Amino acid sequence: MEPNQPDSLLVNKDLIEEVITEKLYPMEDVRNLLDRLLDIINPGMQEGTFVYTILSLAIVLGFTVLTWLLLRLLFVSTLPKLMERIPFLSGSIGYSTKIVRKVIAILSVAIFSGLLPVVWPEPNIWYNLLKSICRILEIWMVAQLIAHFLNVARRNMIASPKYSNSPFINLFQVFKGIVYFIAVLKVISVLFNMDMTAIGAGLTALSAVLMLVFKDTILGFVASIQLSSNDMIRVGDWITVPAFGVDGDVIDISLATIKVKNFDKTVSTIPPYSMLTEAVQNWRPMQEDGGRRVKRSIYVDVQSIKYADKDLLDKLRTAPALNDYIETALSEIEKANKEQGLEHSYSRRGLTNIGLYRRYIELYLKNHSKVHPDFTCMVRQLQPTAQGLPLELYFFTNTTNWTEYEGIQSDVFDHLLAVIHVFELSVFQEINGHNVSQYLDYQAHKDETKSSPADHNKSVEA
Repeated sequence: MEPNQPDSLLVNKDLIEEVITEKLYPMEDVRNLLDRLLDIINPGMQEGTFVYTILSLAIVLGFTVLTWLLLRLLFVSTLPKLMERIPFLSGSIGYSTKIVRKVIAILSVAIFSGLLPVVWPEPNIWYNLLKSICRILEIWMVAQLIAHFLNVARRNMIASPKYSNSPFINLFQVFKGIVYFIAVLKVISVLFNMDMTAIGAGLTALSAVLMLVFKDTILGFVASIQLSSNDMIRVGDWITVPAFGVDGDVIDISLATIKVKNFDKTVSTIPPYSMLTEAVQNWRPMQEDGGRRVKRSIYVDVQSIKYADKDLLDKLRTAPALNDYIETALSEIEKANKEQGLEHSYSRRGLTNIGLYRRYIELYLKNHSKVHPDFTCMVRQLQPTAQGLPLELYFFTNTTNWTEYEGIQSDVFDHLLAVIHVFELSVFQEINGHNVSQYLDYQAHKDETKSSPADHNKSVEA
């Protein structure tokens, strides 16, 4: 009895399908209606002839197409608007329209498949072929319908503040892959008239091959969970990946790729697992803190550094903030020199122009309205180089907007470079043609000045 069990199940399945089809479409009534239509088209046509079959199939196909058009006309423009009232589908009119169209297409194919017994009362090769095609279309469209629902669920999770960073968002890609994989297996079972269990048993032997084929998908899935669970990358983050030349905003995180829109308006795609193996700089914490760092240096010509004399101090006292510092510093220095007996020694302490300039920069930054008051703000000297003494400014702006940040940074250095000559300092600049021209003009003017008294005496004697 056991060997015949699959055949009996298949027979029972066909009987159940036949009963359901007969309940939905009373075949005798439909066939009689078809016969009357064919008699009107061509009286006396015998059933079973080639022309009779073609005309019957054309009528069934026409009825199916007419039903499809009528359903689209009635529901495609109205039903999606009603579906918008469902919380799960609200805000996704595009997906709702796709779902309605897909359901209508599935119903139309099912109607055509259900009417095939009207054309061929006894199954033959053409009946079986069209029946198989209809089943394949139904399977594939049902898989697409499920994928549309998964897309809606994923979209709702991304839009939700509570679940937008959940690692389970990427599981929807896995679910879609499973749905399509099962659909492919069902299609294979229909094409080759095989049982799904037999196909599954055969796939276990190909598991090693499948692991190689879906290697990137598996790695991407694991990497996506790690990225999301550790909150490493979100959609909207500004990231920099030097290994891939990526510098821009993340616009999509999927199972297979991470899409980044660079600032030059190009789009780069990165495999998720590479984000765990390559150096990635995420600028999100900077944007959340509300301050962006400025770290730039002014290279001061070492030969212009000197002690500040009385004239320079008097000139610098015109700045109120710097005046207070100068008075306090001079009193402390004078007291320290007297205590150590260094009033007339070359080793005595004194104010320098670069020290005053550094202090002026600190006071200027701390009083600047665009500098963040709660973050580090300092001015320091770095190791002297062949280009001069680097005076590094380290501070944060109170905005992370790129355009505003660059404007604040430029305004600060514009002022500091313009005011450096007040401190009798000069910025280092490598020699160029303009420098040489100025030097030659200066030497020519100097020579003319030296020779002018002798020429004057000669003119007087004459």
